[in-house]
Amino acid sequence: MWYGANGANNTTPGVKDIGYATSVDGKIWSKHFEPVLGIGGLDDWDNSIIAPHTVIKEDSLYKMWFWGGNGWGPTAEQFMQIGMATSTDGINWVKYDDPSTTASPFANSDPVLKRGAAGEWDDRWVNMPMVLPTETGYEMWYGGTKLSTNNPWWLGYATSTDGILWTKSGTNPILANPTWGTWQGGGTVLKFDEEYHLWYYCFHTTAQATPRIGYATSLIDPIIPIVEVYASGLTKPMGITTDGAGNLWVGEQGTGNDNSQISIVTTNKQVHPFLTGLPSETHHGDIIGAEHVYFDIDGKLLIVQGEGSDPLSESILVVDPSGFTPGDPPLSTGDIEAVYNIGDFAIAQGAQSTNPIRITLGPNDDWYISDAGFNGVIKRERSSGILSVFTQGVAVSTGIVFTGDKFYLGSLTGFPFPTGGAKIYEVDLSGNATVYQDGLTAIMDVAINPIDSSLFALQYGEFSGGGFQSNSGALFKINNGTVDTLFYGLNFPAGMAFNSTGDLFITSFADGEVLKVTGIITDVNDENDVDDENNYKPDNFVLYQNYPNPFNPSTKIKYSIPQSSNVVIKVFDILGNAIATLVNEEKSIGNYEVQFDATGLSSGVYFYTLTAGNFVENRKMLLMK
Repeated sequence: MWYGANGANNTTPGVKDIGYATSVDGKIWSKHFEPVLGIGGLDDWDNSIIAPHTVIKEDSLYKMWFWGGNGWGPTAEQFMQIGMATSTDGINWVKYDDPSTTASPFANSDPVLKRGAAGEWDDRWVNMPMVLPTETGYEMWYGGTKLSTNNPWWLGYATSTDGILWTKSGTNPILANPTWGTWQGGGTVLKFDEEYHLWYYCFHTTAQATPRIGYATSLIDPIIPIVEVYASGLTKPMGITTDGAGNLWVGEQGTGNDNSQISIVTTNKQVHPFLTGLPSETHHGDIIGAEHVYFDIDGKLLIVQGEGSDPLSESILVVDPSGFTPGDPPLSTGDIEAVYNIGDFAIAQGAQSTNPIRITLGPNDDWYISDAGFNGVIKRERSSGILSVFTQGVAVSTGIVFTGDKFYLGSLTGFPFPTGGAKIYEVDLSGNATVYQDGLTAIMDVAINPIDSSLFALQYGEFSGGGFQSNSGALFKINNGTVDTLFYGLNFPAGMAFNSTGDLFITSFADGEVLKVTGIITDVNDENDVDDENNYKPDNFVLYQNYPNPFNPSTKIKYSIPQSSNVVIKVFDILGNAIATLVNEEKSIGNYEVQFDATGLSSGVYFYTLTAGNFVENRKMLLMK
């Protein structure tokens, strides 16, 4: 056994020495008469703290990964990093020393895993390394914390071929902010049953005297998502959507000088302005313009214009994009076909402010507008144009998505945007909102992966010192109380949208970029049976909205069957002529999807119908070529 100790002669807190003990039964131990490894010299990087965490014996050589630093206290100058030492007998140890570093604090030894660069999630402390050998080297799980926010410990992952040169994972931190605790420290990792099993300690920052033990699992050899810059040169991009041809449509906020615009990012990654001259104003220190874009069922583009004094502000703008080819001269505000004011209605309901921020289509293709100032969702009925309160009481409501039988609604929360204070709500078709996931921070958008219907959430950033911190945005996958951190370190991500193949596109408000995320793990193994990872069995017949919509030339239609039934799904043109039968067979209980290929058909509105016993449901879809 190797253990950390602080002798009676040491008057400052922290572990100063590493001891050694042996036992024949694991219960009764005999200590070595003196420490086997101690802190560094006065000017060394580990001059105040040293603690062991992992020891591995390979052939006749012991390898130890320890953590050390120049202080444990709260001052910004006190850092922790991870070192390595080797021994032939487990008693006489030699710290790793890079011969190329001869100046203080690395003159006598060097850390093998250093703290991150300024602004990264682990730029203050890296510690508590849990190391396992692999066929090609080693893998490490470690704790880390951020300097600028004095963030709680989160867990990161790194790999190495020799145990000395380590590469941190691009998806770090891999474990952050469980709902029952905000500080995760080191523990133990084991590999068995084709999974990693991690036990770690965790406690709330407000109750540090009551630590708990956490448990997490991960598949061995998972597919790691890849993030790349897909487009750049945009001005404060925010809302984003896709069309049937694979193009991206992005709302740019502008600079506050009435220069907000909508741009198209084509599949060759080129940016083309579509509509320019939209209102762009500064409110509460934030630039607000065209906050979201979304395609209506008829192919018209809906633009959510945020808070402002311009007659076009606080409204839904309708523009016809048909006939426009990327590269054409951009349209102007004179090409706007209709303006539907939302702000006046919100204020009339008693709201102190209004800031329409997102829109989606719901039942009967009605519009559902999330208004961050209204703290809720306003419904616009398609047939009558009547506005009504759908739900209210969600602190700074943001992203909204419709699944076919319910909505998910994100919340940013108000100033000072507390860590762990944001929630995602599940809203039923009557507008009743219940908390689906809490313990989140500054949620800016939500989206559904079309491949497996899983829910994703986007964290805008962490608020500290009077502002949101750069590179503190995150992407989460959420399922029934489990929050998986896919990425941390995004720079103010403001909107996201999936394409039909499950690739995710995220706007970076600060960097003026669109990021593409590929390789996201899904819960679908059979393209015809899309039961989720919990083997969820539906309680009702449901015909979901096709995705993508609009589409060209193919789209996917999902449906749920609560009991064995003969299922028929047909597609009709606008005149009611049946043009395709997609399904006509007995189906057992489950969730399914089928693909519709419209190659050879003309652009326009089509209908698809699910018939199962006495159940019949119809939906519309739009083919845009």
